Amino acid sequence: MGGVNGWLRRNRGGLVATAVLAVLTGVVVTGNEWWPLARQSALVPVTVDAGSAAAFDDVEWGPATAADAPDAAERGAPADTRLLVVEVPVDPGDEVAPCAFVTLRELSGAGRAWREAPASIDWYDARGLCGSDEPGPFTARVAFLIPADVVGPLGLELGLPNEFPRYLRLVLPA
Repeated sequence: MGGVNGWLRRNRGGLVATAVLAVLTGVVVTGNEWWPLARQSALVPVTVDAGSAAAFDDVEWGPATAADAPDAAERGAPADTRLLVVEVPVDPGDEVAPCAFVTLRELSGAGRAWREAPASIDWYDARGLCGSDEPGPFTARVAFLIPADVVGPLGLELGLPNEFPRYLRLVLPA
């Protein structure tokens, strides 16, 4: 006699439990699939202000600085580009510094990103962020070939596999 409304009232507890379990199942399945991928990717920035250093993965990084290579065209850089050389003091103590995936990112505007300059650009004999098996402090130098219209602010992003999904972002001075 109650029809559909009566049936819904009698079974509302079971219907609510079914809805809650469906949502929880979706969350658990998605989390189980997402977390292993997140542990292999740089997703969460740990941002360090310009002029500051940070301890990350038991290593002291920074402060990072950047300067244009004055002779970029003579070194093979295409027209309308800049060869930006970023320097980062790295102090792993008595250990060997871990390798880092390096990206230069525009922190405003389009948020463009660049990888290290190609080997075809003849640039400074520099030690990158994965260039040595020797322990102790050093200064890493990484060059980026970027469009001439980039003005900043810029951030140097260091992805360290032991720290994923977090990564270190060192903001470069303007």
